[in-house]
Order: sequence, then C-alpha cells, then structure tokens
Amino acid sequence: MVRGTLGVDLNSRVEDGSRRSSFSLYGSVRYGGAAGDGPVFHLGTPGNPGLKFGSDGVEIGIGVSGKLSVGSLTVAVPDNKPLSLRYTPAKDSFSVSGQIRVSSTPQSLTADDSATRSPSGSFGLFDIGSLSASAKLLEGDNGVAPVNPPPPAPPPAGESDKSLFNGLEAEFSLTMKGGAVESASLYVTTGKFSLFGFDAQVKSLGFTYTRAASEWLIGGGVEVTVAKTYKLAVELPSGGLSINTATGKVRVNSFRIAVSNDQQLELGVYSLRQLEIAFARLADGQYRISLGGSLGFPAGFEFGAQVEFRWGRDGLYVDSCRASYAATGRSLGKPLGTTGLFISHAALQLQNPFTADMRAVGSITVVMGKEVTVGGQTASLLKAVGTVTIDKSGLVIDGRLLMVNGYLAEGAGRIEVKWSGPDAGVRATAELTFLKGVVRGRLQFQIDGDALRASLTADFAIPDFVPVVGGTRVAGGSVAMLVWFGPPPPGRSSYIAV
Repeated sequence: MVRGTLGVDLNSRVEDGSRRSSFSLYGSVRYGGAAGDGPVFHLGTPGNPGLKFGSDGVEIGIGVSGKLSVGSLTVAVPDNKPLSLRYTPAKDSFSVSGQIRVSSTPQSLTADDSATRSPSGSFGLFDIGSLSASAKLLEGDNGVAPVNPPPPAPPPAGESDKSLFNGLEAEFSLTMKGGAVESASLYVTTGKFSLFGFDAQVKSLGFTYTRAASEWLIGGGVEVTVAKTYKLAVELPSGGLSINTATGKVRVNSFRIAVSNDQQLELGVYSLRQLEIAFARLADGQYRISLGGSLGFPAGFEFGAQVEFRWGRDGLYVDSCRASYAATGRSLGKPLGTTGLFISHAALQLQNPFTADMRAVGSITVVMGKEVTVGGQTASLLKAVGTVTIDKSGLVIDGRLLMVNGYLAEGAGRIEVKWSGPDAGVRATAELTFLKGVVRGRLQFQIDGDALRASLTADFAIPDFVPVVGGTRVAGGSVAMLVWFGPPPPGRSSYIAV
C-alpha cells in the first residue's frame, strides 16, 4: 500500500524589473507495510521544500525513514529525524543529517506530523489571482483489510542479561561547501552494552567540529555498572575536551568522575557510598576543582563532604565546603557534647573556610531521648527540625519543635547551645500547642551541667476540633521544675512547682 501527502507550489513574481519563477514539491509518502510501518520518503515542508526549480537554480532535499529488522536486531530511523540530504548547486553546498536507532528488540516509531498532514501550495499567474493545489495518495489495499502482525515473543528468562548489545541511538550531521567541511557532528545519544557482568551506558558521547572556529569539541559520558551494584561514571560535560585544528592545542574544559553504589562497598569497618572528582574551566580563566564523597561509619551514621578549590591568579585556595550527616538504623545520632541532644541529620555549608571567622550554616535535625510510644505514635520525646548556624561560640537552631512527633506538642522555637564559658549548656524557648490545642503555652528549658531546669506558662482551652466553642480559654497557670540527671549536690533536690 502507498499513502501520504504531496504539495505543489508554483510562484511567479517581478523583482528588480525582471520576472522570477519557481516550482516546489514537498510532502511525504509511506510505501508498503500491511501495518502501515513501511519506509517513508520525505520531500520537506512548504517552507523548506524537497525539490525546487526556478530562476535561482535547483535545490534538492530528500529524506527517508523507517525500520529494518533482522532476527532480534532492529535498525530504525524515526520519522521526525529522517536520514536527510540537501544539495544546493548555486551555493555549492551539501549537507546530510539524521538519527539512527539500533536495538535488540523491535520498536515502534512515532510518525511525524508531516506523514498525516495535507499540505497545500499556491502560485500567482502573471500576478493575477492565485491557485492552490494539493494531492493525497490514498491507501491501495486491494480490498484486503490490513492485519496487524502479532507482537514478538518475549525473550527467555535471563536471555536479555546475556545480550552483548542492548541498544544504540546516534545522531549525525555533515555540511560541506566548496568541497570543504564546514561543520560536522556525531553523537551517540544513548547506548547500552553488556559483557562479563559489566553494563555500560553511553550518554550523549561524541564530537562537534566547526570550520569557522577551527575547533573540535568532544563531550558526553559513559557509566559502567559492575555486578548490577557498583557504578563508575566518566563525563566530559559541555564539550569537556577541545582541540584547536589551527594550533593543535588540546584543552580540558571540564570533566567528572564519580563512583557510587546501591549497596555498601565495605572498606574494613567503613563503607563507601559515593566518591566524586570534578574539574571545570571558568569564564574568568580560573579553574574549579571539586572533591566529594560519602562514607558510612560503624557507629551508625553516614558522613558526606564536598570541598571546592579555585586555581588561578591567586594560586590554589579553598572556595567552599559542604558536609552532610545522617544517622542510620536505630542510632540516635551523634551526641552534641554532654547536652543530651543528638544530631540525626545535618546538611551544612562552611562560610569563610579555614579562617578565624569560619562558621557553618544549613539544615539540621536534633533529637532528645530514645524513642517512646504514646497513643500509638513511636518517636523521640523531643525533636527539632530547622535551620542552624554554628560558629566558634556555639550553635543556634530555629525551626519546629515536636514532642512525640507532634502527638503531645508542636510549635516553633529556638535552641541555643554554648560550647564553654559561664553560659555553657543548652537553652530553648518555644511557643507550643499541647494535646491538639487543649494547652497552649510558652516553654523554656535550660540544660547546664547535670541539671534540667524548665518552666511552662500555659493557657487551658477547649480543644480546637470542638464546634463553635473550640479554642476558648478556660484557665491558665504555670509550672516550674528542676531535674538532676545524677545524684544532686548536697542540700539540693529535684522538684516540680505549680
């Protein structure tokens, strides 16, 4: 069967006292294939016709798309990026471009809109009036309804894992003028290969050449997976390697090497999660070097860090530092000195690194006490989630405070920790809502040495969920307490005062 669309454009106009005429043909035709999946021949669009004759000379632009299957191997050219050739004798210009997909299983292509669109064209006859013409080739099925072929049978279990070649997609272009190459590019946009337990995936790996810049740019990346667990990625982003064809100079603009794994890579008692090295040449001529990674510790936490260096006119210096921490398993996290608080998560960035004014800012989660269960909720007795600032004198956390994950109380507040001096210890102030609105109050507590001092000024109200009167204050009061973590000093004891 044959189907498709064709359009004709005849034009005549007067320009600079002389008449100029042209004839154009454009459209697309699909030939063969009972399921309508035969090859497609492309003759461009109305704005960029495939065949043009006129006073300005001849211009030819043709393309083809389709697919060919041999056994389990399929070679396909998509309709929206056909293998195209364009030749303009008047400009001595020649170019080819397209995309090729190779896979180990048949794949369906998305037809280009031009395969179903009905184009039309017009021409002026001695500049009087116009005429539109279009032609559509109808299906010729000889009275036999097309039958869709059955889908291919799936490969046996494990067969795909043994395949050396799993698929490839590549794009290319070449433009020549006056017998010389003006530009060229070839990129493997995707590609997968497997061999001896190694899986390799290509990501936009290829080159671009431009004669005007006398330069080759090589970029892209490859990711190798070992035993379906450990991954090694090597990338040259944004033309990471350049070669000047006039001087022969080779320059590394950027690269990235990363090692990661879905499971822990054991290094003795430690476990490696990720390791990354990156290099980039900046617009000001300096270079940025980045080192980062994530390491698991046997104490039950992971620590990640990234350090960026600048290298240029002022030599080599540290530009920025980032760090992250996460408790794992049922670990409370890293003890915050002797305060009774534990850091369970943190993501920090160093400001003014390695100077007297160095400080860290970022996000943090701290908890107090082991997990308890109240009303079906299991969580730490106290948790604070928010932003943090750490410097040589201490740290400050601003954010939300939760007691038993908000079941007992929640609100906003501040926690301050001083490392040393007469104010050493922990102080906190929070505006909290207890028991779903039954109690609203201001909580203050202080931990210094071996004692906890706390005070609560509160209002008692009808719960918020009660219609009409919910939230109405009915009483108020205050509570103060002192709790010693160990044996109290002589003459002192724990107490609660109402």
